Amino acid sequence: MSSLTLLYAEDDLQSRKNYAFVLEEYFSKVYLAEDGREALDLYHEKKPDVLLLDISMPFINGLDVAKSVRTTNKDVPIIMLTAHADQEKLLTAIPMGISEYLLKPIDDKSLMETVLKVIREIQGRNIISIREKLWWNKINFNL
Repeated sequence: MSSLTLLYAEDDLQSRKNYAFVLEEYFSKVYLAEDGREALDLYHEKKPDVLLLDISMPFINGLDVAKSVRTTNKDVPIIMLTAHADQEKLLTAIPMGISEYLLKPIDDKSLMETVLKVIREIQGRNIISIREKLWWNKINFNL
């Protein structure tokens, strides 16, 4: 399990329960939202490391949640979930910098492969960031 946190927004209760159970194996904390409004509230309150958003949700859809998040955080990985009927909506997500997407129905293997890919990318960025800080400190120390 990583020390990362995830916000999972899905309006289907059964999917939310099933996938949350699987996701808890990979994240230290999984925050669950049943609609876009709750997702935004949880995002601002908890500042999760990764977002997993269904495109079609009540009140505020996943794309609008992603747009709102991107106004303050350009780096948080966002994985979009979409049904085949919503694939055209997904195309509008590309300019927003969506990290990954999954087509419903989602199988556990695809979900975990995608989540692990995003976790590795975050960990890689963190390692690079630490190395940059060490390098910068070494240069400043030697001056």
